[in-house]
Amino acid sequence: MKERFLFLAVLIFLLTILISFISADNASSSSYSIESYHLGSSGSNGTSSSYFATSTTTYQQGIGNISSSTYTGRSVWFPIITFPNEETPSTPSATASSSGSGGGGGGGSIATILSQISSLRVTPNSFGLPATIGINSSAKISLENIGAETLNIEITLVNLNEIIFVEDTSITLVPGESITFKFDIIPPNEPGIVTGKIVFNSNGLKTEIPLALDVNSEFSLFDVSVELIKRTISEGQNLPGQINLVQAGLQEKQDVTIEYVVKDFEGNIYSSTSETIAVFREKTFGYEFKTSGLSQGDYLVGIEVVYSGGVATASHQFKIVNKEAGFLFSSIFLIILIIAIFILIILVVIAKNYKQNRNI
Repeated sequence: MKERFLFLAVLIFLLTILISFISADNASSSSYSIESYHLGSSGSNGTSSSYFATSTTTYQQGIGNISSSTYTGRSVWFPIITFPNEETPSTPSATASSSGSGGGGGGGSIATILSQISSLRVTPNSFGLPATIGINSSAKISLENIGAETLNIEITLVNLNEIIFVEDTSITLVPGESITFKFDIIPPNEPGIVTGKIVFNSNGLKTEIPLALDVNSEFSLFDVSVELIKRTISEGQNLPGQINLVQAGLQEKQDVTIEYVVKDFEGNIYSSTSETIAVFREKTFGYEFKTSGLSQGDYLVGIEVVYSGGVATASHQFKIVNKEAGFLFSSIFLIILIIAIFILIILVVIAKNYKQNRNI
């Protein structure tokens, strides 16, 4: 009886370790620091006990799922992953800019989202928001000073001027104080995917909040989404994903043009390709985004589906790490898996021997 109990206890312990390790790309762990902002999947109307903000008819902000009864949009999940011993780039990011998406090539400076103010807790720490031309909205961020000194914070925008409007650009937080920071969103007059950052500056340090706005036409006839098989890849790897297209209006065979883009959160476009396909009711297919030549950092893949009468958009954030970090991640996982299988085999042998001895 004791041996059986020990066997079950060790098995549960090993499974817990494996599950925690496997899910380390989308949950907190001792090795990874991850925060996310997750919108509900297509057509969902959910609520969350941790939801703390307000919403308009077309979007949700804060923590939780969609709470709008009129939302029929896509799933957007922006995890931000920090690997152990990852060096924080010292090159400062660009300051507030009103320019649109600029052209860009592979390589260049590291596009890592900075999180240098350790005493500032920001919730959520990324945004992926659907938007519709002509419909304004607002969102909120919770700021908390978890340190022992007063924080004097200046707020700037990167590539979000004329889209994001902030009431107060200066905030003071004493130790233990928390506030809700509100900003208004006015979508541009053209559909597309807008990327940028809300930046909190204090004593020469920065905490950046990446924001993606998927701007759709006023009357959208398609519900589209991008799902990523991986959210973290090594330099030089391509990014596999799945594209989902669903006709939300009149369901008839229709040709659409899909533009696939890879961008950073300063509005730079690193690659852009397009193709025309036929869609009837629903279409799901795999697609591999090309990321060769991109350096380490945080990026976004997106699709813009252009059809007669409108444009539908969707996007998803991902991270590129150096090859050594990616190899280390895979190696550690493989070693733990081998050890777990080995221990499991030993326990099975012990259990069988124990059962045979009892029957003698």
